[in-house]
Amino acid sequence: MKVAIFTNKASAMARISTDTGFLIHRNLLLTTHANLPSLSSAETSEIRLQNGVAATLVPHRG
Repeated sequence: MKVAIFTNKASAMARISTDTGFLIHRNLLLTTHANLPSLSSAETSEIRLQNGVAATLVPHRG
């Protein structure tokens, strides 16, 4: 899965399936369902939740 999250100087959010992750730093996404060390690693790998279901990162517009 390829994902891209575009941000400006403000904080950003990304939705992971039905939950939410917060982009707390340019390269650090905080979420309750997945441990993503960086956005670049998310862009190059498929993300799986704990129950094995694939997750989807999509831009979240407040």
